[in-house]
Amino acid sequence: SVSKLSEYKEEKVASGTYYYYCKITNKNESRNISGKTETSILSNVIKVTVVEGEYEYKVEHYQQNIENNEYSLVQADTQILKGIKNTFTNAAAKNYEGFTSQNFSQQKIESDNSTIIKIYYSRNSYTINFDSNGGSSILPITLKYGEKIIAPANPERTGYTFAEWNPEVPATMPDKTLQLTAVWLEGEATPYKVEHYLQNVSDNLYTLSDTDNKSGKTNSNTNAVSKIYTGFT
Repeated sequence: SVSKLSEYKEEKVASGTYYYYCKITNKNESRNISGKTETSILSNVIKVTVVEGEYEYKVEHYQQNIENNEYSLVQADTQILKGIKNTFTNAAAKNYEGFTSQNFSQQKIESDNSTIIKIYYSRNSYTINFDSNGGSSILPITLKYGEKIIAPANPERTGYTFAEWNPEVPATMPDKTLQLTAVWLEGEATPYKVEHYLQNVSDNLYTLSDTDNKSGKTNSNTNAVSKIYTGFT
């Protein structure tokens, strides 16, 4: 027979493991006592190691919604883990693209498998900057990861036609800040003027006499032609 001796103090040696001492009346009986492991015998007293059983606990991961500030469970990522009763859980946050995990606390594990750790992940915000490359200014766009992007109105630039943004404006906000640069096409009929000035009689200044309205391709040479005025060179 085996009985626990109250005069010997239990020794906690590891998480979920401890020793206590029992008195036996027959030292020849089995050293495996009720599933516990005998580690030494001193006279008729034995030192017994007791290891607590493991219990399940759950780790749930919640991502912030796009349309509001509430959070939705990522069902496929729910974890069922195990640990020893009254020890702390060992939950860990996941790495989700475009999200940052919030702080959370470990909990003591209950023996009824009811322990649940809930980890919440906030959506990160990112910015798209626009370099108009000589055109009119476009304000940056800042949105949460995954939000739908509405492309801005095209910039304007005299003598050019807007072609595209490089890289193109994404449909939804990516998980990084972007810099987009405008690409321009040279205008085929960019207007320009040719002004003709005649010298004054009374002084050496010149006065506008005629203006020719012309057009041509941007960055190409103009096609200005001088006029013939009687008495002028």
